[in-house]
Amino acid sequence: MADINLLPQELKPNKTVLIMSKKLRKVSIILGFFLLIVAIAMGSVYFFYFKRTEGTLTKQTELENQIRSLEETEQRLVLIKDRVSKIRSVTSSGSIAEEVNITKRVFDLLPPGSHIANITIDRDVVRLGVVAENLTSASEYLKAVTAISGVKYVNLISFDFNPTFGYNIELNFIVAPEDPKPQIN
Repeated sequence: MADINLLPQELKPNKTVLIMSKKLRKVSIILGFFLLIVAIAMGSVYFFYFKRTEGTLTKQTELENQIRSLEETEQRLVLIKDRVSKIRSVTSSGSIAEEVNITKRVFDLLPPGSHIANITIDRDVVRLGVVAENLTSASEYLKAVTAISGVKYVNLISFDFNPTFGYNIELNFIVAPEDPKPQIN
């Protein structure tokens, strides 16, 4: 159809205003698209940083869990190290096998009428208390212990007489240290 304008010519808008309105409409459409693109870009940036932050938080949680497990492992290692050092100190102190052998030999040498009153075994020292009923048993015991092999010194700690029990003899046996074994280089 043909353009029919029923309005009077005086009410017709000015040509420059019509051109300006067409240009403003184009600018508003362009700005609308630009605003839509900016909104989409901002939403995608927000989504990207949200996912990145979420990933960082999960990594942080994983690292905290690893730190806790490493701390527990460190505590276990410290306890194991302490136990190993104690084991080394015990094993490096050597054994008291020689001291026990000396005690066994002293038991074998006890004359009749004598018995052991007390025993203390330490590294390189055996302290032994013997009660003898009479002086003959006490002298036989003292004579026998002087001939024990593997003893460096025999120290007389005490020699007492009690009319009820008899003679109480307390001796320290100092064990001779073993010869160091030659090491092959």
